[in-house]
Amino acid sequence: MLLELPRFSTPILHQLRDASAGLNARIGLAGPAGLPALGGIRVLPYTSDEAADEDARRLSEGMARKAAVLDLPYAGGKTVVRGDPGNIKTDAFWAALGAGINTLEGRYVGGEDVNMSVSDVEALRQHTPYAVGTSQGCGNPAPFTARGVFNAMKAAIEYRFGAQGFTGIKVLIQGAGSVGHELARLVHAAGGELAVCEIQPWRAARLAQLFGAEIVSPKSLFDRRIDVFAPCALGSVIQGNNLARLDIGVICGAANNQLESPAFADLLHRMGIVYVPDYLANGGGLIAGAEEYEADREGRVFDPIRVDAKLESIAELSASYLKRSAAEARPPAAVCEDVIAERLNRPA
Repeated sequence: MLLELPRFSTPILHQLRDASAGLNARIGLAGPAGLPALGGIRVLPYTSDEAADEDARRLSEGMARKAAVLDLPYAGGKTVVRGDPGNIKTDAFWAALGAGINTLEGRYVGGEDVNMSVSDVEALRQHTPYAVGTSQGCGNPAPFTARGVFNAMKAAIEYRFGAQGFTGIKVLIQGAGSVGHELARLVHAAGGELAVCEIQPWRAARLAQLFGAEIVSPKSLFDRRIDVFAPCALGSVIQGNNLARLDIGVICGAANNQLESPAFADLLHRMGIVYVPDYLANGGGLIAGAEEYEADREGRVFDPIRVDAKLESIAELSASYLKRSAAEARPPAAVCEDVIAERLNRPA
């Protein structure tokens, strides 16, 4: 039987258990009923089932919010697996997980997330059609996520500085993983000046060599004037103990939950700092996964050119939300929250 989701309220969990296959998972579903829920699969050694359940609820709600702010016709979903990612990925595990996903009959479509790879998605696809991120589809979502952040950043730069493009704009990227690296490449190609803050020295050195990025110590991350700060590592980077040090024009990055407290969005606004909410800027991976799902459903080949065209919508939406923010003298995050509430409560 399909789960009947309420209109946006408490996310619902669907428990998946198969001790013989080592499967201890839950699928969180949130958002309007009647829409397929998209969201990745993450595998972590959670300390308890309760912790895993809470993460599934929180993350599925986050995906519903992301789809809403991007005006995508999807609900939010997330699969959270409790287990050691180095040991549980057996054929029996993929078969059990695929069978569990199949019980939702298309209500949920999974993809790559923490401790999942393209090859893992392809192993899962042997047992369910409801997974995206294969090598024949969008694959690793990082390049699409980076492109979405770049588009949002472009809109924010024009809004904050009146600049058409990145020439003369200094961008500090925190985190030089796959998303941060690709974002650096895009900014460099657009003529921007780069700085990078990365706890792995070899990653920072690589961006310095490839793109002429200045290497910034984590200790001095906020001790300089920066036009654009792009958090692309862990969350909660904007904290109460560093707010007073910020000399930044725009915050726009790929990391989730960049603000230690949602209340900081208003403080940043009053400081004259344009904060593009993370769930708006980092939606490129969701857009790419949705395109692969739609291509599969329609029997056509995944087309990255179609994705690139859809990623432009992030720039257009960011520009429209920022314009509304100025007109209403409210933080961009407050405008986005209104849009999310409206879209998550309208008929599917």
